[in-house]
Amino acid sequence: LSDYEQRAREALETVGLGDATDRFIWELSGGQQHLVALASVLAMDPEFIIVDEPAAQLDPHNANKTYEQLRRIHQETDIGVIVIEHHTEFISSYCDRVIMVSDDAVAWNNPVSVGLNKIDDLLEEDIHPPQVTQIARQLPESHGTLPNGRYPITVDEGVHVFPTATDRSSHAVTPDGHGRTAPLITIDGVSHGYPTLREGRKIVLDDFSLNLYSGDRVALVGANGTGKSTLLRLMTGLESPDEGTVTVLGQDTNETLPEELADDTVYIHQNPEEMFVEETVREDIAYYLNSRDHPDVNDRVDNVISFLDLEPIADRDGRLLSLGQQRRASLAIGIATNPSIVLMDEPTGSLDLQSRREVTRMLSQSESRTDMVVIATHDLQLVAAWADRVIVLGPDGVLADAAPERIFETPEILRQAHLQPPQVVEISDQLGFNPLALTVDDFVGAMPTPEGNR
Repeated sequence: LSDYEQRAREALETVGLGDATDRFIWELSGGQQHLVALASVLAMDPEFIIVDEPAAQLDPHNANKTYEQLRRIHQETDIGVIVIEHHTEFISSYCDRVIMVSDDAVAWNNPVSVGLNKIDDLLEEDIHPPQVTQIARQLPESHGTLPNGRYPITVDEGVHVFPTATDRSSHAVTPDGHGRTAPLITIDGVSHGYPTLREGRKIVLDDFSLNLYSGDRVALVGANGTGKSTLLRLMTGLESPDEGTVTVLGQDTNETLPEELADDTVYIHQNPEEMFVEETVREDIAYYLNSRDHPDVNDRVDNVISFLDLEPIADRDGRLLSLGQQRRASLAIGIATNPSIVLMDEPTGSLDLQSRREVTRMLSQSESRTDMVVIATHDLQLVAAWADRVIVLGPDGVLADAAPERIFETPEILRQAHLQPPQVVEISDQLGFNPLALTVDDFVGAMPTPEGNR
C-alpha cells in the first residue's frame, strides 16, 4: 500500500469504519458518511479539527457515536477538536470549554460548567441551555443549585440536586388512538427497496403495514436507513411500492398520479430550499396555489402569511433566508391549499433551538387547517413536545406504535431503536416520575413546592 492508502485505512480504523474501506460512499448511512468525512481529515494528521454541526441530520445513536469518536480522537492523539454547535446538551456532555460568539466577536471563553450557566447571555443569542439547566433555574435555589452555587448542566448533576417528584405530573397520558374511523392512509403489505451496484436490491421496507387516522400527530422515528423518508415518499406517490398497496384518501397510489394526490396531500422536503422557485416567499406561495388552480390566490397568500406570522420575510427571496426561516416559509407553501394531509421530512433538522421551537409552534398551529400531520424526525424533543403518536421503525419494521409517554418508558424499545430520550425524560425517569415528564414545564409542574405540597 502507498503511504496515502495506509493513512486512509488507519484513519477509517480510528473512526470505527475499518470494514467499510471498499464500499461506495452512497451505500453508507448518514452517520457513516459523517465518520468518513472525519476520517478524511484525520488522514492529514492535523493539529486541530474544526467540525461544523457534527450531529446535524443524524439519529441520536449516530450523533452520540460521532461525538464519542471526536472525544476518543482527542484523548488518544491529543488533536485539538473545535465544534460549532447549538445543541447545548452535546456541549455539556462532550466539551471542556465553550466560546460564545456575538456580533462577529468572541464574547467570552469559559469552562463549560461556567459558560452554560450564563443563561441570560445564551438566551439573548437565542441559544437555550440544556433542559436540566432550564429546570434548575425555575426551581427554588435549595432544589436547583449545586453546592458550588451553579446550576447543573448534565442529567447526572441534576439527579443529585432535584428532589423526587410528587408522583403527579401536569400532563395526562395520551391514549394510543387506534380503533377510530376509517384511516386516511393505509399501507398494506408494502415491500420496497433500492438497487445497489454490488448487493442487488437493498430492501428498506418488507411486508410493511400501517394505518394513519384523522387527527393524528404522527412522528416517524428510528435510526438512519430504517425507511422514514421512504415511507413519506410512498405516501405522496412519488415512489411506488415494489409490492403491496398504499392508499391515500381512498386513492391507490399505484393508480393515481402524484400531481392528483398533491391536491390533498402535501410533502415538505427535508431540504426546504428546493421549494423556492420565485423571487419572494409571497410569490412562491402564489406559484404553488396557481399550479393547483386554486381561486382567490391573493387572499389565500395573505391569509397564510398572517396565520403563520411570516410578514417579516414574505417579500424576501426564500433561497436567501436562514434555514429556520426557510423551514417556516416551506410550511406556509405546504398548508396554503388547506390540504388534508401534511408530510414533513426532518422539519427541525440542522436548526438552532429557537428555530426548532418556532417550527414546533407552527406545526401545532397548522393542525387547524389540516386533518393529519406526519413528520419523519430525529428530534426527540420535538416528538415529546408535539406528537401524540410515535411510530418507531427498526431494521425489520415497526418496533412500537404508541403515545410518546409509552415509548420513552420502555427501555427495550429505546435500546433496539438506538433512541436517546431528551434530558428531561431521562432525569424524570431516574427520579421516579409517573408518568414521565416530557417537557421542562411538565417536570417543573411535578416538583414539590418548598412546603412539600402541590
